Order: sequence, then C-alpha cells, then structure tokens
Amino acid sequence: MPSLSRLCDQFEEFYSDLYEIKLPLTLSPYVSIGTRDQVLINTSGEEIELAVTLSSKVITDLESQSPFEQLNGSNLGSFFIFVEELSHLVQIACLADANSEATLLGLESIGEVDKLVVSAALLELQTKKPHLTLMKSLLLHHCTVKGDRKLYEKSPRAILNQLFAENRPVLSSSSWRQSVKRFKKDLLKAS
Repeated sequence: MPSLSRLCDQFEEFYSDLYEIKLPLTLSPYVSIGTRDQVLINTSGEEIELAVTLSSKVITDLESQSPFEQLNGSNLGSFFIFVEELSHLVQIACLADANSEATLLGLESIGEVDKLVVSAALLELQTKKPHLTLMKSLLLHHCTVKGDRKLYEKSPRAILNQLFAENRPVLSSSSWRQSVKRFKKDLLKAS
C-alpha cells in the first residue's frame, strides 16, 4: 500500500517524463490530508505559499489501490481529483518560476487536460492497448511545453500581492476562504 508521499513522487516522475519537463519543486511536501480537495495559495511579501489538501476519501482510495499499479473504476474518480489538484500546484509553481501570470480559467483548463492525458498514458502502459497509444500521441502532438517562454508580462507574485494587499489570509481561518473566493473572482474578471 503506497503512502501519499510515494503517490506524489510517482505522479511527479510520471508527469515529468510524460511532458519531458523538470518541475520547479518536489510535490510531496506540499500535499496533505484535509477536509476538501483544493489548492491553497497565500502570499507574504514577495513569497507565495502553496499547499494542496486532499480529502481522506481520495487518499484512502489511492492508498488502497495505487493507480500507478492499476487504474480502474474503483480508483479513477479519486485519481482524477488527485491529478487535477497536483496539476494546479505544478502549473502555479511553473508560472511563478517563469515569472508569468496565472488565470483561474487557464489552471482549470490545464487540470482537465492533464486528467485525460495522464490517465490515457497510464492506461497505455498498463493495458498495452494501441488506441490509447494513438490517443496519447494525438493529445501531445501539438504540446510545446519544452523551453522557458514568458506567457505574460505581469508576474503572479505581483498579482497575488496586489489582491491580498489589504488582508493577508491565514490558511486555517475563515477569512482565508473568503480571500480565495475573492481571488478567484478577481482572476475571472482579469481574464
């Protein structure tokens, strides 16, 4: 039975190999058990703090049957949640590392694509089905994540600092949840 830390390490390795990129952070220290499946963002000066919380149901499903050993109907839903939340974490870290801007729509879109691509690639390895090989190949055919290109001029640090200038949230407080809602609203307006 793999631990949450081991699952994060396996995802990180699989994701990096799939997209042929080096991630700017090790994922497992940023992932923990929580009441909801979500990415938390907090700013402090020029720093961005990130965390992913996964519900105990998701963690139990993935730990009881590792999707990296066998992806099937009993763990697929939890695996999708896991991939999407880690995809958000990876994208925010990559954009911050490249000093590029993030939008909620962009993060959500990439999360949905990652669920499909990662699952198809994993199933291809596990089942050796040729249609999955073709599907993965077509999905990644126009993917150009290699290289370090700036997508936007304004850095996410500057945007987050501006949004949270008046009320710096504490991760465990109710004001944090309100700040995240306001952050999402402001990002949607900006995009």
